[in-house]
Amino acid sequence: MPKSSYLVKDVDNMAKSILDAFRGIAYDDNKQIDSLFVSKCVSAKWRVWIALKKLGDSPKTWFVEPLMAKVPTESLIV
Repeated sequence: MPKSSYLVKDVDNMAKSILDAFRGIAYDDNKQIDSLFVSKCVSAKWRVWIALKKLGDSPKTWFVEPLMAKVPTESLIV
């Protein structure tokens, strides 16, 4: 996000807006979300990256692999 927005936007409120937008599409209620990783950074353009993973009954399915490792560097816009 632009630096002027970065200084005034609360990351928790940004996350809540995104979670609310996906309610009824990706899940029935925010109560179903077990983990949430959120960060913000200064950028010339606004962008949001979202990854959803359904956790299974086995603890082996509870871990999230690094998401950024799968993004080709040529797709990053700085």
